[in-house]
Amino acid sequence: MKRALVLAGGGARGAYELGAWKALSELHIDFQIVTGTSIGAVNGALLVQGDLQLAEKLWHQITIDDVMVGGVNISKSFESIINQMDSIRPFLKNYLNSKGADITPFKNLLEKSVNEQRFLNSPIDYALVTVKFPSMIPIEMTKKDIHKGYLLQWVLASASCFPAFPLCEIDGQTYIDGGYHDNLPIASAFRLGAEEIVAIDLNHNLIHENYQHHPLVKYIKPSKYLGYLLSFERKQMESNITLGYNDTMKAYGKYFGFKYTFTAQDCQHYAALAHRFVCRVAGQETGCLSIGNKPLTAAFVNAPYSAILMEHIVKTDASKFDLFVAAIEICAELLNYPHDTVYNFNEFCRQLARDVRGRQEYLFKDLSVISDRRRIIRNITQKQTIEQKISGKQNKKIIASILMTELNKSIL
Repeated sequence: MKRALVLAGGGARGAYELGAWKALSELHIDFQIVTGTSIGAVNGALLVQGDLQLAEKLWHQITIDDVMVGGVNISKSFESIINQMDSIRPFLKNYLNSKGADITPFKNLLEKSVNEQRFLNSPIDYALVTVKFPSMIPIEMTKKDIHKGYLLQWVLASASCFPAFPLCEIDGQTYIDGGYHDNLPIASAFRLGAEEIVAIDLNHNLIHENYQHHPLVKYIKPSKYLGYLLSFERKQMESNITLGYNDTMKAYGKYFGFKYTFTAQDCQHYAALAHRFVCRVAGQETGCLSIGNKPLTAAFVNAPYSAILMEHIVKTDASKFDLFVAAIEICAELLNYPHDTVYNFNEFCRQLARDVRGRQEYLFKDLSVISDRRRIIRNITQKQTIEQKISGKQNKKIIASILMTELNKSIL
């Protein structure tokens, strides 16, 4: 059976793919086909030539200066922009003069990293996606289509994220980033004969929703936002590598969790607790049918706590245990537990219960007037939804309060 690995584009977020690759390597999952777009084409070329150690060195050391001359880490933070103003001015001047950033460092990095001979000698097939410019005609280049001496050029063409990067010219034709056509080339893998696919997305919002539950595709996506396309800040990069590893291990049942990561273990003894918690949530979030003689509109017939839990899970077939784990994680986020650690679930629950008891007054001090949803509805004097009365964070605190009531009965 031909198995393919499909790697998405996403600039600095490509560190996540290294974490996924490490996990797949530890799980002894091999591939006969690799396809990628943009940074996925770069990582894919390294995988074809079998250079995991080189990829690790690259991603653990890379900075913005390895990508462009006088580059700046693009961040949403206004403070970050102000702090880099001395670097931004010459960068913008050079950008305008060159019709894009000067990516000479990136080209040099590719030359040092991609070994064309090892790539061509590898039994693993390969394809990348780029786009002709200005016609915007997509081009799929397979391993057999890439003439000797042209591999680096085609990888660069796939990763030319215009207008941030300049156009890439090959034999008189200009190309731009393959993400303008297909940023996660699953279709390319099927065209190469793949019968099973592992797809690594770099977007929290799926690139290809129709493939998420496809029987031939294991679709792995980040459990949290990976940061900005051209932000090579070291802390974010290391976090993304860890996240890629953890999310992949979850996909193969070695770990579990949604935004947090727990070692796989038998959790059957939580079944009764999860059932009681879900029943309490369902009962707590119900409202009355009318205010005086006026019936409530459909806007009032909602389930805000369940909606928050389901949004946290991001899956349609949630079990009672899934909802219970989501509540555990929401409570942990309220206490600012770090996401990058791999936890033992039993110990995590016990520690969480102890920490909540120690900070109960701080966590739940604003819930005394909003814990009874029926009372809130009766007190509404104007047409507005419950969500306008109770903030999302307060709803999360109510979920945590319900959880702790049940958790304390069971484990303390």
